[in-house]
This record gives sequence, C-alpha cells and structure tokens, in this order.
Amino acid sequence: MHPSSILGEASNFQFVWAQNEMKNAIVVCATPNWLAPAAVTLLSCAQQGAEKFADLLIVCPNPGSDEQAKLKDFNAHHNFNIKLLDVEPSELQSIESGRLGVGALLRLKLDQFLSHQFDRVLYLDSDVIALAPIEKLFQMDMKGMPFAAVESIAMLPLLNRKAKAHLRSINLDLTQPYFNSGVILFDWQATLKAKILPRCLDILKSRDSWKYHDQDTLNMVSNGQWKMLDHKWNVTKKTADYLNITPVFRHFNGTAKPWNSKPRLGFAQYHKYYVESLHETPWQSFMDQPQKPWSLKDNWRAFIRKLSFRKISKLRKHISLVAENP
Repeated sequence: MHPSSILGEASNFQFVWAQNEMKNAIVVCATPNWLAPAAVTLLSCAQQGAEKFADLLIVCPNPGSDEQAKLKDFNAHHNFNIKLLDVEPSELQSIESGRLGVGALLRLKLDQFLSHQFDRVLYLDSDVIALAPIEKLFQMDMKGMPFAAVESIAMLPLLNRKAKAHLRSINLDLTQPYFNSGVILFDWQATLKAKILPRCLDILKSRDSWKYHDQDTLNMVSNGQWKMLDHKWNVTKKTADYLNITPVFRHFNGTAKPWNSKPRLGFAQYHKYYVESLHETPWQSFMDQPQKPWSLKDNWRAFIRKLSFRKISKLRKHISLVAENP
C-alpha cells in the first residue's frame, strides 16, 4: 500500500522518490484535525536547518481538499515545503487505539508509506517542536542499532509505582530501559531489514487492549536493542517538570498542550511560538481551543514536581549513571 498522492508533487509515488536527492526524512503522522500542530512541528525543524539535509513529510489518512489547501497556504506563508502523504490506513481502523486514535498507529506502517531509499528517518509526534539545531542527530554513530530514542522517565519505578507491573504485563525484562516513542531516529535500512515495524503491528493485533499501544510494541520488539539518546532530544512533560534540561526537542505529551487558550505552567513561551507560527495562516483559529477542565490539576502537579527534591536527586543520579554506562 502506497500513498495515493503527495501534495504539490507528481501523483506517481515511485517517480517522485526516484527524483528525490535527500537521503534523510523527518516525518510526522497526523489525522486531518491534527495537521496544524504537525505543520508547526516541521516548521520548527526547518527553522533549525532541517531542509538542508532532510525531506519534511506529514503522513495523513485521507485529508480533505480543504486541509490540503490549508497546508499549501501554510507552506507559502513560511516559504518552505512540507510534503503531504495521503494514505489509506484501512488495516489500522479495526485496531483499538485508545484516546490517541488511528494517528498514533500510523508510524507502525511507515515502511509501507515511505521510500526505502532513505538512510535515516526521524519520526516525531505532532506535539513536538525543535528548539535547537538537529543536524548532529543525523550524523551520530548508531552503534549498529536500528533506531535511537530517549528513555522514558515516566516509566521509571522511582517515579511510577506501577511501572514494574506494566513492564511485566508486556513481558519486558525489568533490567532493560523503556523508551518514549515520541522522538525516534531510525537507521532506515537496518529497520527495514529487521522488519521491526511489521513485527510491532503483528504484536499489536495479538491483543485487544494496550496501555501505550505502539510505544509498548516498539519496546517489546526492540527488547533493549536500541541506542539511548541524551534526554535533551526528547524533553517530555515530566522531564521538564523535574529537571532543568535545555531541550533540543520539547515534547508536549499528555493532555495539556501549548495551543490551549490558557496554557499550562511553563508553556507561555511555547504558546507564543504556536500563535506566531499559525498567525495569518488558515489555521490561525486553531489556537482558540479552550483549556481542558483538568488543567488546573495538571498545573498543580507540575508545581509539586519542581519541589520534589528527593525524587529530583534520585532522577539526576539515575540519568548520570545511564550516561556513563549506556
């Protein structure tokens, strides 16, 4: 199954990629209602120099002509080029995907949606933005691993008393680290050769219910065989709450997002970035979304985490030990 069209390009998929000189890609998967933040994700990458060394792609299931036109206008407004891959994910529709929907499962079919000629493919969730140059990520030694990611501090027993039970439930060795799947750098040839994504999809279909869906299956298939990245490459909500890390990629996982009309504690600068990025584009009204009812609780938790000095000390010690013994 291949993309049926690529916005602004020839409709023949093989022809388009045969003419493509880029050896790398940065890809975001998003349903049509998430195209606005997905476009901002790739805009932030372009502003950090990504257009020089990577194609910028959004994989989207069945975007309407209206959304395609909005992306075209967004490209023109910012004078750069995001390619839209219009895909048909019928195989995924029958799989339970939780609150995140089918968009969260699209990354498990990237081997069918993307060219097999790429050297490296950087996958980003559509609630991630780049805040510093990212070219070094594509130049790093992968140490023979098929992909690289950042350990999830949310799945550390020192922060999450349910972590061990969850890891056991998906048959993971408790001595192996568990990564967050919001930022993944694939050695694309090694990933294709090992058939990692099809294996994940098979596992996903084997159960009716998952807590973290694609993230769990990626961790199961890799079973510790992945390169660990420094936390600056995926600063998640809890990472930012507990630790003072200057991010390369800031990941707004969780329910609170910087495009809510009343942003979460610490989100003011990011809210401003989304406002400025979408201003005078067809997606300007995207920023009018109201704050969720539970954001007050989320703000309180963020405040408490910043004062959890014992946990912060343990977390810093863990991260330093992992850095010394990757």
